[in-house]
Amino acid sequence: MVFHQALVLGIVLFAATGKAQVDFSYEGEDGPDHWAELYPMCGGSRQSPVNIQEDRTKKTSSPALWLYYPGSIPWEANLTNNGHTALLKLNPALPITLHGGPLSAPYVFQQLHFHWGSNDSVGSEHAINSHFSTMEMHMVFYKDEYGSPSNAAKYSDGFAVLSILLDHNENGNPVLPPVVWALQRIQNYGDVTNLDTGLALESLLPNDRHLYYTYPGSLTTPPCDEAVTWIIFRQHVPISSEQVAAFRTLKTEDGSLLTSNRRPLQPLGNRTVSLVSFSSSHRRGSATRRRGQHGRRRQ
Repeated sequence: MVFHQALVLGIVLFAATGKAQVDFSYEGEDGPDHWAELYPMCGGSRQSPVNIQEDRTKKTSSPALWLYYPGSIPWEANLTNNGHTALLKLNPALPITLHGGPLSAPYVFQQLHFHWGSNDSVGSEHAINSHFSTMEMHMVFYKDEYGSPSNAAKYSDGFAVLSILLDHNENGNPVLPPVVWALQRIQNYGDVTNLDTGLALESLLPNDRHLYYTYPGSLTTPPCDEAVTWIIFRQHVPISSEQVAAFRTLKTEDGSLLTSNRRPLQPLGNRTVSLVSFSSSHRRGSATRRRGQHGRRRQ
């Protein structure tokens, strides 16, 4: 079933924080070169995305990353065309939380969204050793103690974003078809549809979650809040040309095709990127995911 958002002015959520829609584009007078004119933080010193040179990373170890998801899976999901991306939200009975790794406290899952380019060779926002992937998926979590995404944006550790890089593979991604099929039902700005089948968040992650890059950065869309702990998995996942092409059929608010929605690379400056591996000496249980009963009410 497809729902068209009649009140699209000011209420459609933008790609990261869940705040009201802001005015920006990926080209022209409202493109990335001009974001800082309206959103000064976009010209800050802790911006994302960046190019990660692996030989310059700091090698370290950390406890395992794990997701806590009470109740049964998969969960109902809906997909929105917010004019800047395809944004996916889940409907679990209780919050899904991220723990471990570089995080000192739980982070609550908010949404995930995608970034792509005009061709399959350049689509990700982050680069690894100056190489871009075909696509990039961002799973956005906000720090539980801050209560909401809008409040979390005020703090330097307000968000944790899991970044999954997708590389071209003719066999495609076996988990993405429900999302790809739903894209044809959200062609226009403000369209929302339910996925035909449920979705398990963990199924979208790479198999190896014990090796990742992490650094302090920002949201990659205005207002570019410098509030993100980035966690970028070293192992990539596949996507076919046909699958990524479906994302390029989405339309922006003015009706033009959203063929690319990636922010250019930003200076790393004096920030350190760490290459983190899981260490059993930091073990907090043997699993990278946990399920069980959760006493906290859903927000």
